[in-house]
Amino acid sequence: MHKRIREVTDGAGVDLAVELIGVEQAIEEAAQSLAVRGRLVLVGIGRCRPRMPRIEPFVAFSQSILGSFGSRREDIEALVEHAAAGRLDLSKSITDRRPLEDLNDCLDRKSTRLNSSHTDISRMPSSA
Repeated sequence: MHKRIREVTDGAGVDLAVELIGVEQAIEEAAQSLAVRGRLVLVGIGRCRPRMPRIEPFVAFSQSILGSFGSRREDIEALVEHAAAGRLDLSKSITDRRPLEDLNDCLDRKSTRLNSSHTDISRMPSSA
């Protein structure tokens, strides 16, 4: 992923990368996609304990790592409202829809490996 990000930014990288999964490979990819003075925000907390990325690029390029709990109720409500009103397009973020009963299975898959797809868990009827 970081190679593609470098390609579309003409090698510059991104000013801000937000990691939401909590998986070591995702953290490393996000770190490698940063521009000079870029910020990496870690939100995801997975079941494993990921190692932090190499420190040298952060020192050499004045980059920073920030943590964010990111789960205030009003923030989640605002995101849902924006998505419902069509102001936040999530269509490219969701590649699979699963019933609520599959939540634990989906979380297990996310915590054991980096998965490039994003699953929408909702209260929909189970497929027969």
